[in-house]
Amino acid sequence: MMPAKHFSMAPFSADEVFIHGRRAPGGEVRLVAVGFDPIAFMDGSDTPFCAFSMGYRGPLSSLHSLGWRVGEEFQFAVAPDKPLKLFAGHIDPADESHFTIDFDTGGTRRTIDGWLLPDDTVKLQLRE
Repeated sequence: MMPAKHFSMAPFSADEVFIHGRRAPGGEVRLVAVGFDPIAFMDGSDTPFCAFSMGYRGPLSSLHSLGWRVGEEFQFAVAPDKPLKLFAGHIDPADESHFTIDFDTGGTRRTIDGWLLPDDTVKLQLRE
């Protein structure tokens, strides 16, 4: 029996919480991925998420990375001593660029909003 392999699209050790096609206004469909690095989170990092988009060059080409961001603008200020449960992300059927990722910390459920931007980067923002 072959051992199971872990596949990660992120360029560092992260667990994907969202992978789906999204389209920025006026743009092409891109594969958007958001990963969460539990080790960075447990070490106290307030930027444990990474987000990036990938595009398709043509029928004989593979996917290539377009926009890469490691949460410079998105601060995830949740105490690592509280239980954290991340839920799989969901697309917004009313907005092709938007998606959400819910999480629960100590019984309080909150939402992270994400958008594919026209420059092919991904913006994450904690919903108030």
